[in-house]
Amino acid sequence: MAFVSFSTVFVSVMLFTVSPVAGKTEKTEGDTVEFTPAEFTVSITTMEWTHVDKSSNKIKAIKWDSRDQSLNIPNPRFKKITSIDTKTGKLTIESLTKEHSGQYKFELNGETKGEFSLEVSGEPFKKEEGQEVSFLPKDFAKATQSMIWKHIAGLDTTRVAEWDPKDEPPVTFHGQFRNIASLDETTGQLTIKNLVEEHSGKYTFYVDGVEKETFILVVSKRLPIPTIERDTGNNPNIVYLKCNYDGSGHKDLLIIWSNSTQELRTMKPEEHDKSFIVEKSNNPDNYYTCSLKSPAGRETSLKAYERDLFKESGLGEGAIAGIIISIIILICGGVGAFFYKTNSVFHDLIHDRFSCLRGNAPAPTETNANVNVPLRNSPSSTQPADGD
Repeated sequence: MAFVSFSTVFVSVMLFTVSPVAGKTEKTEGDTVEFTPAEFTVSITTMEWTHVDKSSNKIKAIKWDSRDQSLNIPNPRFKKITSIDTKTGKLTIESLTKEHSGQYKFELNGETKGEFSLEVSGEPFKKEEGQEVSFLPKDFAKATQSMIWKHIAGLDTTRVAEWDPKDEPPVTFHGQFRNIASLDETTGQLTIKNLVEEHSGKYTFYVDGVEKETFILVVSKRLPIPTIERDTGNNPNIVYLKCNYDGSGHKDLLIIWSNSTQELRTMKPEEHDKSFIVEKSNNPDNYYTCSLKSPAGRETSLKAYERDLFKESGLGEGAIAGIIISIIILICGGVGAFFYKTNSVFHDLIHDRFSCLRGNAPAPTETNANVNVPLRNSPSSTQPADGD
């Protein structure tokens, strides 16, 4: 009996020395979270996790009872996504949503033995410099005292905008958000224009002093406009294209190749040094583009038409035909000039047909053109003179 009494006292002491566990965990919608209480050696009768949400509603998440080995998940918010380790008390919640944000309490045999804080944010808003973003709270009840938006970047927390019905005007914007932010007083929606990288961070919404929702914003530099580089090989019906761009300040970009009718291929970042092969389709109006795509935007190159991609490096059929015709004309002209100079019949024919040539060219000479022929009936130079 003494041993049993000592054991009972020992168990009782261990039960009250289980220390609460405090901590804040940040997750994104769709993630999984695990909360593990401190180790304990007491016998387990019941283990229960309760959730206190941002609206101060207390909800039973999950309860396990060792006496009948029963597991109870009464609230739809946690059904099918919540489990508990019956030996350690570890809580696991999958497929998180913003509604799972809040405080979690672990009760062992009816006493609180650990507390955890969870903040679930939506998927990050990804924008480029110069664009705008709007944050619309889901859990919004019309404020009676105040609405406040705060920006958290690293260790710095600043106020973006606040609404106070006692002020005139009731909405005030702070710091770098003056002149670029607006607040919808009926929905709590915050809009920021002309974004820059410094606007990246967390944006938390408070109503009457109570934190309601957090949004994450990532602002990146504007994408550059890519250019297409053309290279050729031994096959005149194939060209190799590359998408060139200044990638400084950009990560995880996709390259999308398209023609005039559809998208053809998407290249992941590790494939950017590869060429895109284009085969000649004999459609000169067909064109190709390459686009840079990020989660925040898309930029596309100028169109590269097939008639420019497949320019003939040698002489085309038309050029060859023109050269042949020119040669024939030169030969014919040379032959005509030869006959014009040497053949009197051809010469006279040309002169008769083209009056502008008359008197402009000497008549062709015969082989005896330099022999003096005496005129008929003229005295012969060999006749003796009178009186001889």
